[in-house]
Amino acid sequence: MAIIESINIGTAEKLSADSGKVYDTGIFKKPVPGPQALRILGLPGDAVMDRRFHGGVDKALCVYFSDHFSHIKTALGLDCSAGSFGENLTISGLDEMKVHIGDSFKIGTAEIQCTEPRQPCFKLARIHKSPELINFLRETGFTGAYFRVLKEGQVSPGDELELIQSHAGKFSIAKANRLLYKDKKDNALIEEILSIEELSSTLRKYFQGKFEKKHSAL
Repeated sequence: MAIIESINIGTAEKLSADSGKVYDTGIFKKPVPGPQALRILGLPGDAVMDRRFHGGVDKALCVYFSDHFSHIKTALGLDCSAGSFGENLTISGLDEMKVHIGDSFKIGTAEIQCTEPRQPCFKLARIHKSPELINFLRETGFTGAYFRVLKEGQVSPGDELELIQSHAGKFSIAKANRLLYKDKKDNALIEEILSIEELSSTLRKYFQGKFEKKHSAL
């Protein structure tokens, strides 16, 4: 059974990179108690700063799977808790192998749909003071995922994720991660992921570019 362990919201804060450049970010998310409204663009009050990579209709909710926390602790010595990965929803009982792009779920009175893997960036390594974290997440596939909101409603910690429909394509988040980080030149997989109507617009643009570049070179 998949359960919402925590709902997390962040305010705009500053984060310095190794280069000294300072970024505005909403990655520092903290658990909030009680029922929360869920809208088409996510959780009201949650800061989304760099909209090239976060937020919008296709990436309204960032989800991370707490079943990974113990593995990360063992491998890297990091103490993780709800919100540690900048996620809006911390979920137990689910992972990237079990979630497919296009799968839809009921949570509380809302409905959400998986759109793409979360692509971890340097900010996670920076806040955890762990330079090896990003490669670890990519190698293991412990990336988390993004969801769109199909139906607005109210969600609460403890709500169960009820699978409404499993996408017929069965293209898991784990499989998408392999395509992003390991099997980058697998054209059959690229064509397969592009056939999924529910794929996020940003990832569709990325893979469409790779597909067109490959075929223009033939």
